[in-house]
Amino acid sequence: MYCRFCGAFVGLGNPHECPKEPVRQLSLLPPEQLRHWTLAGYGIIAAVLATWAVSAAQVFDLRQVRDTLTQLHGVLDEDQVTRMVSLLQQSDSLSLWVTLGALTYIVGYVFWFRAARKMVARFGDLGKQAVTHWTYQVWRLSLLAAVLLAFSLTAGRDKPTTIAETITDIEARTRDATILGAVRCLTGLLLIVALLVAIRNVRALAQPHGQAVADPAT
Repeated sequence: MYCRFCGAFVGLGNPHECPKEPVRQLSLLPPEQLRHWTLAGYGIIAAVLATWAVSAAQVFDLRQVRDTLTQLHGVLDEDQVTRMVSLLQQSDSLSLWVTLGALTYIVGYVFWFRAARKMVARFGDLGKQAVTHWTYQVWRLSLLAAVLLAFSLTAGRDKPTTIAETITDIEARTRDATILGAVRCLTGLLLIVALLVAIRNVRALAQPHGQAVADPAT
């Protein structure tokens, strides 16, 4: 929210001593720049959603392999073996795309966040409260936890040599992929909320200073 007297940003836990005078007119931000920044934020959200979809597809492939091996007790004909191998290769490929997708939206968010800090600095929000919603802080911590969890789940896994070991390995891979997918959903949801709150705050912050906010759809 913003002070109705001076237009300064007043966030939760941010004491505000209003001078009862309008703040000085700040340099205007071109509407195109604000629109491009907003669209970039929505692009990052789209990347998060796409990563979720690929992660779900990976889990689905692994479950198909696990269910087939479990039901047939590892006794497969040539066509079934070919299909299992194809599904496993597809799962490995999807896992790589999930990693690349996550790295893409994380790096994109870093640059997006730096641009946001520059914009709010121009509007006089020295504390950067407009872009540091609590979900941003929690997302950073959850991201570190997700990386450590991924390493702990995949470290020290031996290559199976028997049918029984293969079934056990597929079950473990399916469980790990499901856990990591759930963690990605949580961290991604936190990031999406942080993005939407920052977009709302920055666009609202522009208004008290006379900046016309362009609709990103136009």
